[in-house]
Amino acid sequence: MGELVMVCGPAGSGKTGRLVDHAARRYQDDRFAPTLVLVPTARHGDQFRRRLVAACGVALSLDVSTLAQYARLHAAGRTLSRDVAADLLRRVAKDRIDSGEASRFAPIADKPGLHALIAEAVTELVAADIEPAAFAGAAAATESADLVALADIYAAYRRDLAKRGWHDPAEAPSLAAEAIAGAPGLPGLVLVDSFEFLNPREQSLIAALADHTRVLVAIDRGASERARWTAARLGALAGVATVEELPETDGIATTSAHRAFDAEVQLRGIARAIKQRLGEEEALRPSDVAVAFRQASQHLALARRVFAEYELPFDPAAGERLASRPFGTWVLALLRLPEHDWRLARLAELLRSAFLDRSRWGIEGDTVDHLLRVGRRQHLLSGLERLERLRGALADEAVRAAGAGRAGYAVRLRAAHDGLEQATEALSDLLGGEARTAGEWAQALDDALLGPGGLVRASVEGYESLEVEAAALRADLDALRAIDERFGGTPLTLEAFAAELERRMQRPAVLLREAGGVLFAPMHTLHGLRFAHVFLGGLAEGEFPAPRRAARLLDREARERLGEAGLALPPEPRSTEDELWRSASTRADGATSLWRPRFDDAGRPVPASWYFDEEEAADESAEVEPHDAASQRELAVTLSARWQRGERRRPADLAAWPVVRTAAPIEQQRSSFANAGRHEGDLTSAGSARERLVGPEVRWSATRIESYRTCAFQFFASYGLRLYEVEDELVEADAATRGTVIHDIMEAVLGPLAEAGRPLVPTTADEAIRRMREHGQELWLDAPRKYHFGRAALWRLDWKDTADNLERLIRREAEWNETFGTTAVHGIEARVDVALPGIEPELRLRGNIDRVDVGPDLAQIVDYKSGRAITRRSVERGERLQLQLYALASREQLAVERLIARYAYLDPRANEWALDSADPADAALIEDAARHAEVVRSSVAAGDFRVNPQVTPCPRYCDFKHICRVNQFTRWKQWS
Repeated sequence: MGELVMVCGPAGSGKTGRLVDHAARRYQDDRFAPTLVLVPTARHGDQFRRRLVAACGVALSLDVSTLAQYARLHAAGRTLSRDVAADLLRRVAKDRIDSGEASRFAPIADKPGLHALIAEAVTELVAADIEPAAFAGAAAATESADLVALADIYAAYRRDLAKRGWHDPAEAPSLAAEAIAGAPGLPGLVLVDSFEFLNPREQSLIAALADHTRVLVAIDRGASERARWTAARLGALAGVATVEELPETDGIATTSAHRAFDAEVQLRGIARAIKQRLGEEEALRPSDVAVAFRQASQHLALARRVFAEYELPFDPAAGERLASRPFGTWVLALLRLPEHDWRLARLAELLRSAFLDRSRWGIEGDTVDHLLRVGRRQHLLSGLERLERLRGALADEAVRAAGAGRAGYAVRLRAAHDGLEQATEALSDLLGGEARTAGEWAQALDDALLGPGGLVRASVEGYESLEVEAAALRADLDALRAIDERFGGTPLTLEAFAAELERRMQRPAVLLREAGGVLFAPMHTLHGLRFAHVFLGGLAEGEFPAPRRAARLLDREARERLGEAGLALPPEPRSTEDELWRSASTRADGATSLWRPRFDDAGRPVPASWYFDEEEAADESAEVEPHDAASQRELAVTLSARWQRGERRRPADLAAWPVVRTAAPIEQQRSSFANAGRHEGDLTSAGSARERLVGPEVRWSATRIESYRTCAFQFFASYGLRLYEVEDELVEADAATRGTVIHDIMEAVLGPLAEAGRPLVPTTADEAIRRMREHGQELWLDAPRKYHFGRAALWRLDWKDTADNLERLIRREAEWNETFGTTAVHGIEARVDVALPGIEPELRLRGNIDRVDVGPDLAQIVDYKSGRAITRRSVERGERLQLQLYALASREQLAVERLIARYAYLDPRANEWALDSADPADAALIEDAARHAEVVRSSVAAGDFRVNPQVTPCPRYCDFKHICRVNQFTRWKQWS
């Protein structure tokens, strides 16, 4: 006959120790005595196994398993997988909402969060073994529309399961209880440890075991309402249960409190303290230490980096999202290659990745460099058709290289051609073709990436988690195949499949553990575990206690109303903040260390949690003494901070340290304007070079003149050395590209007016706006393909606002023109090539004016601006010369007396102004532009190319910022 013994007592009273003693005595009598230990998680099992082996030495025939694993094993595959069950529930919920039976949820039927709420509630109802009819009756009695709709979906789901002969995963314990009822060979002792809550089906499994064998259950009835409910119900279910009450013991654990500057300093302080403890206590292992936060996931990435720096093994209990890991990001980028128009830069990133087995396609070390070099030069930056042309360009260049005697280069180009051909063909086969079901896409991706001879390498040096991440990806693909097999699949586009796969990859399901490492976990996972030292972090208001933001269909109020209607549900599965604190703060046998940050990520002060002992807390210094440093980085920082105080020590095994220490002050001087060499920028002796820049055949543009006035070195690098920044694909459209597209649209809109000799005035504005709405959208939507930039979806979404701004711009321009009395649009992108007046020898100006309007003895020069507004003051100071120079050129070409020059802004908030030669002050500004141009030419002729930017700081768009001596991006740059 069986027996149920409940070992009860508060935290630290020795409940687990009592279970270990029972097992140890059993093994002392019989080394082969079968014993089963059921625990909540694998970590609980590891701790129990270790304590038992320490107590009895050898424990053969010991089975330590989680209760969920044990239930699934004895349910013998009779339950659905969680993914299939979730998909079935989603289908049922959609049908009931669409049919109107659960119309309460119709307004949010397409929101992902709704299914999560329904799935949580339905899983709990199944686990509690609630009959659909009973729940429906109680829900109706509550008169809650939410509960009535939930009851309808729950009943339909259970009916669908019964009709198909399927079982929900939460039914596994009940099925296991049925299976073991008459099964022979049950272990003579079953120990159930570390549970705070057992749902009714799990209790039925424990009771079934207790009918046939001796079962000991350790539980802390005072831990929470759920623990008390579990103990009471389990005792009633078993009929007769022996209760062994353990008294509370006086704890020996000490408690300390620490304040750190911010979250990163907090984690560094914790890591340093752990490393010091490990050094001081020889018997202490990293697995004897736990670090817990209320919610660990938000600290996980930083904690992983900090623990790696301090060389501490890291064992997180918080899952990571595969979509956020480098391998998952690479897979999603591959799937979205067609969606991003086969951009060369994205293809290059995929081919360069260490995850790709490049030997499959014969891709060598410099293949990608050749693809990018030739593709940029030929402007073959996106689209499969352009990639095919790129193959031809590579072949042609290989022929030219061979003809020039560069045989080695020709061989590498041919290898790049072959590699690109194989890669594009294979990826086109994988990612192209007709729509497929999710299962078919999943099978194709699995075969291509992870199958025999797949594209993904078996291992990557320095990336130990690849095997775990590849297994997680395969699990997601298997789930999609399983759903297709159960329900059949509808064809999906590649884009839709990628979105579905990403949704699955966004679940925090990837556990990247280091065996024997420091546990990093959310507080709720610590129940039942014991450690020598526990560090509780994030004890600040807003983080712990945490506000409850997520709604639940079966919240406390709903349970109370259902209870009043005669349906008793188990207590809420979530712990209260007090229960969490009581559990987390009693896990240590040696010391509990409390930590809180004083400032949040934005630098704002944050108050301490009321669980934090503020009066006893010590402030952790942000500056670490060298002898307290626990990592190479920390030691390097603390030593370098003492340079100015004469510190000369350096970290061991860092030969570059003296070089760094000597080079730093030199770099500071080199990057200062005050330390220019005597001959810097002086080309007075290079007559031939200067002649090439100022000779009579030179055509000057407004940009060329403004470039010298902005920075002489910028001018010299661009026009003297003829350097230019290699064009590359843009991640998104920059200001220059956006301006180009706006110019294209305005040219298409106003071109017909120019051809007909008509003006842009209020009577013609509506016609222009209609053309803008019709043809402008085509130009806007085609821009990502034409100008090779990404984030096309965001660009497309921006058209409506841009079109509205363009309409306002056209109407403003029509009003300006009517005010000035223009009679025709004279030219769009009007070309000028004239000698500026009053300059000897002749200085010829060449350029294109966005728009020229004419009227009686009048010319208006308009330059469109889609970016930042240009102030009149910058024109008065001579920093901007374009308008004035174009006005002078137009006067020479059109022979008019009155000149109006102005900027037309896309942004309606810009303050518009105009230069009008009828105003003597404006006329003087226009005439002065020629003098400024003459001074620039004279300075160039004198060979003066010093680094003297006239703007502070240097403009970020400067093409030569990476070769300039004085570089604003130098870390220690100081203006002087």
